[in-house]
Amino acid sequence: MVKKALWLIIAAAVLPLVTFFLLQSAFSAREQTQKIEDEALAQARVVVGASDALLARSIGALDTLSTINSLHDGEIAASYDRARQIAALEPYWSSVIVSREADGAELFDLRKPLGPPVPRTTKSRINSTGLAIGPVVREGQQCPCVAVSRRSPGKGGPYVVTALISTSPFVAVLPLAGPRYGVSALVDPDGIFIARSVNNRERVGRPASRFVRAAVAGPAATGFYRGVSLEGYENYTAFARSKLSGWSAHVALSSRSIDSPTRQALGSITIAALPSLAWAVVLVTFGLRYLVQTRRVAERMQHAQKLEALGQLTGGIAHDFNNLLTPIVGALDILSQRPDLDVRARRMAKGGLASANRAAKLTGQLLAFSRRQKLSLQPLDICAMLADIEPLLRQSAGRSRLELNIAPDSCWVTTDPTQLELALLNLVINARDASADDGMIEISVTAGRTHTRPAWALIVADHGAGMPPEIKARAFEPFFTTKDQGHGTGLGLAQVFAFAQQSHGDVHIDSEPGEGTQVTLLLPSCETPPRAEQTAVEPRALASGPLKLLVVDDDEDVRAAIVAVLQEDGHDVDSAASGEDGLKLIAGNHYALPLVDFAMPGMNGAELIAQARQQRADQRFVIVTGYLDSEAVEIAAPGTPVIAKPFDPDALRRRVRELAA
Repeated sequence: MVKKALWLIIAAAVLPLVTFFLLQSAFSAREQTQKIEDEALAQARVVVGASDALLARSIGALDTLSTINSLHDGEIAASYDRARQIAALEPYWSSVIVSREADGAELFDLRKPLGPPVPRTTKSRINSTGLAIGPVVREGQQCPCVAVSRRSPGKGGPYVVTALISTSPFVAVLPLAGPRYGVSALVDPDGIFIARSVNNRERVGRPASRFVRAAVAGPAATGFYRGVSLEGYENYTAFARSKLSGWSAHVALSSRSIDSPTRQALGSITIAALPSLAWAVVLVTFGLRYLVQTRRVAERMQHAQKLEALGQLTGGIAHDFNNLLTPIVGALDILSQRPDLDVRARRMAKGGLASANRAAKLTGQLLAFSRRQKLSLQPLDICAMLADIEPLLRQSAGRSRLELNIAPDSCWVTTDPTQLELALLNLVINARDASADDGMIEISVTAGRTHTRPAWALIVADHGAGMPPEIKARAFEPFFTTKDQGHGTGLGLAQVFAFAQQSHGDVHIDSEPGEGTQVTLLLPSCETPPRAEQTAVEPRALASGPLKLLVVDDDEDVRAAIVAVLQEDGHDVDSAASGEDGLKLIAGNHYALPLVDFAMPGMNGAELIAQARQQRADQRFVIVTGYLDSEAVEIAAPGTPVIAKPFDPDALRRRVRELAA
């Protein structure tokens, strides 16, 4: 009996361990299978993303080509020359073909000298968005290649502009055939091969297997299916579909990589089913705990995404928020110091003032976002580049007037020259579309700074309709566009953003409805300028008595609040609603200290200070700004004292007397 009881105790102790290890083996096998499937699906998405990036670059260049004025005016010879210039920027383009949409007649092909139109019996297929993408098999010795077409209006009827792109870059983004992955391919919506990792030249333009075509014909954007390759090998294939082109990427795995862990999982689960029912409770508990943890992870990810989106939407309102707080703080301070105010009202005014000061601290809590793309970075003088491509920029601007403000000195940055030119063309085209026919597009280069290093700021500004906040917040999202169907892919600004991030720079949009749009592209400079030596400054005494002061601010409430605070201190204060009006007052009066807003329409604070000092070099200034980035103000107006909005009224009064002493 003792021995039997001992064996029962041992069995009771060992059986749970055996069951646990069997179940753990089953879960490990299943997780291994799931990991393999997830990695294959991720690889398919990577292929789709890489092919979309290649296509997006060509589509952007093709958009530029299809909008040139010479093509619209029917000037075929000029269009031929311009097409050759643009095609030279694209290393994978085999040719550019322009034909009439009505009869398919070929007007020119860059692979041949310019000649009379060549009749065709077939026409290019242009979809509802004005875009046609598909494989071409026998178009000369450069093939296999892919045709990307755009419709372009012109005299005598619409034209079809087609770029022939070698499939070699698309083959390069496919995973190499080997022990991990078998055959991989890109397939168009009709089930025709675009690129293939095995026998590419023989397969491009030909139908894929029935398994691939069945997956392409289905409604799912991603998935996993079992089939047989054209070489006769059984496999499991992960696929993902592109929203841009409709192409799908197919990445095949050997059957053994999926079947072996699956059989191991089934065997382990079968053996693990033998223990007592008591362990079922343990398994249920374990499963529920796993589901709870998974949901918590998903909720945390969703929360993080919401916070990121919130940061994007709130980042642009800091300046306006500070402007709103400035008159509130000023009015409450003046009210709290009135001698005829009763105790209760004074307490309420001071409580409101404390709350407004706490609200001002919230403006510093903003978020940012980034995304990347691969570039070939090298030194480039962007000032010289702008001078070189000025004719192309004027062509892209169409009927809009183009004004270039290029610094006289060289502006060296580290970037990808080709991608920078395409990004700039995208920005000019967007500015042209947002402007009236006689509108103005301004391109300028100024000194700037990224988060970590000195930079040059390339600015493209228009005076069009501007963007409401909800549009500006989504402007950099891929495939988001406000243009009519067929007039935009929603990839232009997304490309500009990805290009800026990969160049270790930044890009941002300044726009308000009715006030136009300014896109600033910051690119890191090649050399870091030496830092100015900081010298000790003797503390100044405070100026006594009333002072002659000037307040320049475009916001009426903010201007009135500052004037009221200074007048309470006994000063004689003039005011101006714009930089131009402020400059006139400075020219006709002698002010102890002008207080200038930094961001104003027309002439900003830095420009006002620069022009005023040309007349009076010894004139002192102070900038009163709601911008959180003091480095930007320092770069624009070096050496000028700054008072941040909203300010403590007592601190403002003391600071003014200190600077005017």
